[in-house]
Amino acid sequence: MPPAAVATLESDWREAAEHAQLEVATFPFVLRFDRGDGPGDDLARLRRRLAAGAVDLLTRLPRERLRRCPGPRCGWLFLDSSKAGRRRWCDMTTCGTHDKNRRRQHMDRPCN
Repeated sequence: MPPAAVATLESDWREAAEHAQLEVATFPFVLRFDRGDGPGDDLARLRRRLAAGAVDLLTRLPRERLRRCPGPRCGWLFLDSSKAGRRRWCDMTTCGTHDKNRRRQHMDRPCN
């Protein structure tokens, strides 16, 4: 991940941790991120929940199956769930097809 994205995620995650509260009145327990918020702080709560969820996901995923799409305008992270573990693209119909078409056009050009 780009350093700026990591810094933003970590900052939002730290803010989420500061506002976290474990609700144990029900089962299963619920982790909330609105401690100390007043009405109208919906976007801040959402940002904290997303940051906490992203960190949780990134720390639990099997690292050997986590990939970054090499698409020129992509860079999405995805979980390679293929049997062989060799998936390359986040989505074959977008990034994969774009790359195949680009390579095909390059091969079809006459040599000068």
